[in-house]
Amino acid sequence: MTRALCFACLTLAALAAAGQSFELDAAAQQRLDLATSPAQPISYTPEAEGYGSTVDLMPLLSLHADLLAAEAVFAASSANYERTVALNADHDNASTLTLETARAQQAGDRARRDALQRQLRLGAGDSVAALPATPRDALFERLSEGAAVLLRADFAPGNTLASLATVRVLPVESGEPALEGRVLGRTPSANPQRPGPGLLVLVDPPGWLQPGRATRVLAATDAQAQSGVLVPLAAVLHREGAQWCYVRIDAERFERRALEQAVPLPQGLFIADAVREGELIVVRGAASILAAELAAANVGAGEDDE
Repeated sequence: MTRALCFACLTLAALAAAGQSFELDAAAQQRLDLATSPAQPISYTPEAEGYGSTVDLMPLLSLHADLLAAEAVFAASSANYERTVALNADHDNASTLTLETARAQQAGDRARRDALQRQLRLGAGDSVAALPATPRDALFERLSEGAAVLLRADFAPGNTLASLATVRVLPVESGEPALEGRVLGRTPSANPQRPGPGLLVLVDPPGWLQPGRATRVLAATDAQAQSGVLVPLAAVLHREGAQWCYVRIDAERFERRALEQAVPLPQGLFIADAVREGELIVVRGAASILAAELAAANVGAGEDDE
């Protein structure tokens, strides 16, 4: 039996590679409840693939708390300085020494606030550091609660990224759907292990993404767009370490196509050459066709064993 199954798998791989087809009459198709849809054309801009790692929040949360305090102190010293200026101008109701002391206090508080802002910019990017106190506090609260995740995405040298607003975030080891990440800006320093361009990315909401989980990050490049078709996720089969789909050739013939060099998109797979525009892709019942094809190959293998 094991020999027969192995023979069946090898036979299927050979048939698919050779472009041969599998036949199902109309009655069998009705029993399997098959449905097809014409392959839709799509344009795809090649993406660079980077490695995403979650940013350590503890230093950023500490910086944010210090910055909030420094902003409050600076606001108070600025208000005191303005009052002192007004009093000094009003018949010297505040002495010159008091005025200079208030000015020096304001300058020192501004310097501390600016230094903390620069530190936050180095850790969390310009967009976060430039936020006013209230929305910045709301963002860090979501990050600390796990309602959002901040990623650092590093790319290999030689990648030229397009002007980006969003990227796609995918798991390294499993098949969860892609998440959209908002680009906050470029990283202030390079990663020695991947010294290409780097991005700071906010994933909000995080979906399956948890702090500490390694990810792949796909970012658009400035390469020329490619033309191909979209194979819906419902049509994709996983077998023999590869991805496949069935294409209806005529009323009773179906061909299983290997989807090599497929690019995963949120709505399906981008395919440049395995499927042509307008060809009928099986979008419901593909697994049933595969089961029938395997059964037929197994029967043939059993007959050969006899």
